[in-house]
Amino acid sequence: FTETTRTFCMDKFDTEVYEIVRQVPTGKVTTYGQIAKWMGLPNYSRRVGRALMNLPADNDVPWQRVLNSTGRISYSEFRGGCDAKQRDLLEAEGVEFKSGKVNFKKVGWAGPPDTDTENDAQQTEKKKQPKTKAKRPNDDGPQQAALSLPKKRSRRTDDKTA
Repeated sequence: FTETTRTFCMDKFDTEVYEIVRQVPTGKVTTYGQIAKWMGLPNYSRRVGRALMNLPADNDVPWQRVLNSTGRISYSEFRGGCDAKQRDLLEAEGVEFKSGKVNFKKVGWAGPPDTDTENDAQQTEKKKQPKTKAKRPNDDGPQQAALSLPKKRSRRTDDKTA
């Protein structure tokens, strides 16, 4: 593909990926999977990667701020040396690598302002609390219904006379 073809092939998905990545602040990173999740398509992380790989050369998208889920740069023979460039760009922004990966607690981005990060925090807090069974009004515990099961018939017949 030529650069013209790549630009021409951009679709709505790619455009949305680029809009989200443009919001990642300098010195922060996110993952392909998080971007897909924020788009409402949690299983589309590879498609996010493809959209970033197909960026035209003259773009304003900070693609280097997107890493894989382990905090590492996704190396690929198809990236034409961009792997080393990605690390250089991130280190120039102040992102530190230890054993080839970043610490998401330090440099992870919480997401675009329109995502429901407060709701995520509330869900995390709920998980920490012990679970208790919610009672329904007038609920005195489990109710046992009276079941009338048919009696089992033995293989012997009662008609036998001994």
